[in-house]
Amino acid sequence: MTVEKTPLDAEMMQRARELIYDKVAQLQGVSMVEIENLLNENKIVSERDPDMVHNIHGESENIIFWLSDNEYVTKAVTSLIDEKKIFPHITTFLVYIIDRKSLTLPMAKRNIQYKEPHWVPITLCTYPMPRKRNKK
Repeated sequence: MTVEKTPLDAEMMQRARELIYDKVAQLQGVSMVEIENLLNENKIVSERDPDMVHNIHGESENIIFWLSDNEYVTKAVTSLIDEKKIFPHITTFLVYIIDRKSLTLPMAKRNIQYKEPHWVPITLCTYPMPRKRNKK
């Protein structure tokens, strides 16, 4: 027996995107915990399935920025990143310790192709992360 998942509500998705963008534009450096809390406080929550976790990942499938059981979190953030309205900035895991929530995945320490999922803690800003200059 296949259980069909209820599709995400378009109006709620648009509201989630607006709330996220406004929060990031106002504060800069917003953690994924703050995003989850923001949507939960505004009752923007997808159908919870304990067997389904949605992720936001980097260029590699095994570089994980965040895992959530609220699909509005992952879809809204991913779409805003894809549209270059918000940008992920690598941060210290201490941000997530302060927010009292982190992932249990091993942390990525280098920019390589990992065979297993690794976490890269990020914050969100409305401007791209500065590129490192090459030393001459």
